[in-house]
Amino acid sequence: MLANEVAYLKQVEAGDVQVYLYGRDRSRTFTGMNIFYAGGVQQVLKYLIIEVSGTVAFVYKDGRFPGEKDTAGGPNLGRISEANDENLAPTSGQQLASFESGMRIDPYLNGAEQTGIGHSWGLANVTSSEVAGARYDKVMSLAGAGMLPDWKPQPTTEYSNLYFYGLLVHGQGVTNPITNKGVLSDGNNPIHRDEFEQHYFRGPDDDKFNGAIKTVEEGNILMNSYNLIASNSEDNQKALDDMLGIVTR
Repeated sequence: MLANEVAYLKQVEAGDVQVYLYGRDRSRTFTGMNIFYAGGVQQVLKYLIIEVSGTVAFVYKDGRFPGEKDTAGGPNLGRISEANDENLAPTSGQQLASFESGMRIDPYLNGAEQTGIGHSWGLANVTSSEVAGARYDKVMSLAGAGMLPDWKPQPTTEYSNLYFYGLLVHGQGVTNPITNKGVLSDGNNPIHRDEFEQHYFRGPDDDKFNGAIKTVEEGNILMNSYNLIASNSEDNQKALDDMLGIVTR
């Protein structure tokens, strides 16, 4: 990971990569860090920047996401239940709302259309920022996790949800037998909300999955489909085309 970090910072030093804020010790650049430095989380926005002239994109991360390790910043599946922690999202949402408010001070960005895009728990971050007062012209969920109970769709915002049948979507179909609500965000997920325009895509290995995770291979299929929607893979081209259409319409 350190080698990737050094290579990334050399690109920053050379001016090939622009960094708005870099605070390593405060996890401001975690996704985990390694995938950030290697460019994994920038794939969709790089595609949109190339296709839509004049686009300015920020790859935003401030603070820890659910399940992050204290070292490399990768996922700790034993702590992934933090994604359901309603105390985590409001704080993160307030930070993002502050960033969005500061960004709008720029005279070149103030009048531009603003689109918030979130993959997985990143969508919880975006919608929590709406609770904190942020406003977007469009919100795009890439297999988004869920929203806070007090989240309300904004009447002037377009909402879209693009997804493959991946691990998170699989979990969003599970019901808590005690509450009769979904186990993830009490079922308050973009896939279940009429405010979100739904864009479903079949994954390359969907035919190998029969509806239940019984083997390691089936688990890997769901994980790959979960990650696919946030990539620039050829298998994701139809989704990328839809993202482009949403951004430009």
